[in-house]
Amino acid sequence: MRRGTLDKKKALRSTKRQKELSTKKTTSKTNQPPKKTEKKENKENNTLVLKIKIKAYDYKTADIVSQKIIDNALRLNASIKGPIPLPTEISRISVNRSTFVHKSSGDQFEMRIHKRLLYVLNPKPELANSLSQISIPRGVEIEISY
Repeated sequence: MRRGTLDKKKALRSTKRQKELSTKKTTSKTNQPPKKTEKKENKENNTLVLKIKIKAYDYKTADIVSQKIIDNALRLNASIKGPIPLPTEISRISVNRSTFVHKSSGDQFEMRIHKRLLYVLNPKPELANSLSQISIPRGVEIEISY
């Protein structure tokens, strides 16, 4: 009796498995689902995209500058994607404390560069004027490209 119920459960599992496999559309022999193609709306609609890259030594100043740029763009009815935080660039330098006697002792210094990325979709010409009038603190670099 017990053996018969196990066989029925096994048969149900195999039929369910076959139904699942038949409903999935596969692209290769390994039964993987097809890859989704990403739509690139910007190229299809021929919209202009302004790419703004912000580099700063302090993450707070990078966030402040990106918020100023976002406020100006929203005031001019431009749509924005971002700020997207990019990986922090870290440069480390090791320096000997003494030149002659204590060769094994040294200091380590590091400099971190925090990066943010903004995409402004359909920018207006007035946006260039407003971006040039933003007060930028020291240690912040802005790259603008189309």
